[in-house]
Amino acid sequence: MTYTKIGEVVCGEQATVGTGFSATRFRHTGFTTNVSPFVLVDHYHMRARTFGPHPHAGFSSVTLAFEDCVGEVVSRDSVGHKASIRAGDLHWTLAGSGIVHSQEPEAEGVSFHGLQIFVNLPERLKLARPASWLLPADRIPTMQERGAIVRVVAGSYKGLQSPAELPQPLTVLDAGMAPDATLVVPLPKDWNAIVIAISGTTMIDASAECTLAAGEAVSLSSTQVDGDFQLRALDRARVVVLAAAAIQEPVMEHGPFIGNAQDQLALYEACFRRGEFGAIA
Repeated sequence: MTYTKIGEVVCGEQATVGTGFSATRFRHTGFTTNVSPFVLVDHYHMRARTFGPHPHAGFSSVTLAFEDCVGEVVSRDSVGHKASIRAGDLHWTLAGSGIVHSQEPEAEGVSFHGLQIFVNLPERLKLARPASWLLPADRIPTMQERGAIVRVVAGSYKGLQSPAELPQPLTVLDAGMAPDATLVVPLPKDWNAIVIAISGTTMIDASAECTLAAGEAVSLSSTQVDGDFQLRALDRARVVVLAAAAIQEPVMEHGPFIGNAQDQLALYEACFRRGEFGAIA
């Protein structure tokens, strides 16, 4: 293997919103190595309406629904997009210069399980025109390898290419692994990765070894040459790999906005207050 650095294992923070949403939360500031462009990852369960219309700007808000979801969550936004997110789907909101959206169940009995991922945008896209789209589960390529079933949600893996058209290079792999199953994941030069243990126990082999249990995550980076790392399931496990090219720019947060300078955050705030993000019809 060729690799550069593996961080320390981190345990996600427990977070709740109302009575219908709970999450294991991973913030970029909690990792011991750089995880740009990933700012926040929530491994969440949603059972009731929680997030009404709210603004975002400066990043992409990404929803990955796991295949054990029951029912659907409806996404609506101020660019006129409406989508029903169901088990296995990927939903991408490019907030760019500013958007208002909501993602909530609209029926009783919904049990939604997935990841909510905030992906920072480089400066050249901070004021991009907002947009959103849905990639249904049946369009996500799937492969079996060494006792693992891998969904190539975004990017490419072992010759499989996701049809997701993204604003920046990014890979999302959703892998269910039988005991002793192994996967080798490439990590290009100047890319960062986060491996999140959804269930079971998985060993990560890079410049050092570590073991991840459910509710834990680890960061990896390859800054000098192309690298890779190995995943090996110690029991029946599920992991998600997020990998992307690092953005070498400051990260500043203010509520639902992510910028690279204070004046940019102030611009988002002013535009939102003037109604320039629009409204959900």
